[in-house]
Amino acid sequence: MSGFTQAPATSAVLERREGAIAVLTLNRPERLNAINLALAERLAAAPPLAVRGIKQVLFGDTLDALRRALDAEMVRQVECFCSPDAAGGLSAFFEKRTPVFRGP
Repeated sequence: MSGFTQAPATSAVLERREGAIAVLTLNRPERLNAINLALAERLAAAPPLAVRGIKQVLFGDTLDALRRALDAEMVRQVECFCSPDAAGGLSAFFEKRTPVFRGP
């Protein structure tokens, strides 16, 4: 995998190649990578395939983070459900008494 291509420090979009795939990164640290009207117009005039790739990169991280969070939540739910506290809590509920939780 190669690094970023040579681009001026002021370039708004950096590109690097991963085999046949070009990875584009917004380079706007002074604006916290905000997209203003001028950059939006440049992206609108860009090739649709490249724009689709940018969207996938920008929104893919969010989706990946959500997937990781949901996976972690599932693991924790199973861990809690299989604990003695869960069994004690269910028993207490059906016996209409206050549960006593002991922790791990």
